[in-house]
Amino acid sequence: MCRDKVFEESKETLQVIPFFVPIIKGTFPTKKDEEGAILLNIDPTIFNVVLKATKRLSSLLRCLPKDRSIREVFNMMDYLLLKLDIDDWPLETINGKLKDNQDYVEKIARHCFTTVKGNAPGAMDAATVLYLKLETGAIDWNNFKTKSVAYNLLLYVLSHPKAFGPRIREHTWISIQKNLWSKISVKQQAALSKWKPRNDRPDEDSDYSKESDSDEYYGSDDFDDCYYSD
Repeated sequence: MCRDKVFEESKETLQVIPFFVPIIKGTFPTKKDEEGAILLNIDPTIFNVVLKATKRLSSLLRCLPKDRSIREVFNMMDYLLLKLDIDDWPLETINGKLKDNQDYVEKIARHCFTTVKGNAPGAMDAATVLYLKLETGAIDWNNFKTKSVAYNLLLYVLSHPKAFGPRIREHTWISIQKNLWSKISVKQQAALSKWKPRNDRPDEDSDYSKESDSDEYYGSDDFDDCYYSD
């Protein structure tokens, strides 16, 4: 229980979070209510984000309200002794997973085709890792190839509202303005600004975009002269 909000989770889920391991084993005393629920004086909204992120990484952004900061999530993770490892996600891996978000038809023989299912949840996880790399300074902006690839991946996320939804794109946009804006050209800023997330969308529990949203992408072929200058 967190400040009068009750969470019901299995031991298997809680054991993923190091903070709860000694509590579950009974080696660390903690306050409990008359029904045996663990009592914690922590923010239930942010705790819920972290809890869901242990099951699906993209929940870090998809469940984080637009008026709350990722820094609050980082502080909660520190409190819970939980660490995310994003080093195993090079930009090449992120690129492949980001663009594997839609079904497509593949020809396997003459007059024979099959539908290959896209991995939309995996694409949202990849977008979340890209955001975390930007937010934590894990991208080497001094490397020309790296910063060109990273810029185009961020542009891809912003320009696909149906694939990535408003919350992932909103938090990514905020991080771009804070951590990237001064490092890019005016033309690059204009390209990203074209896909600035709308502010008129209600901050609902579900962050999937409406079917009326369109996905387009202006990549490196369109902005050959938009790369960083050393």
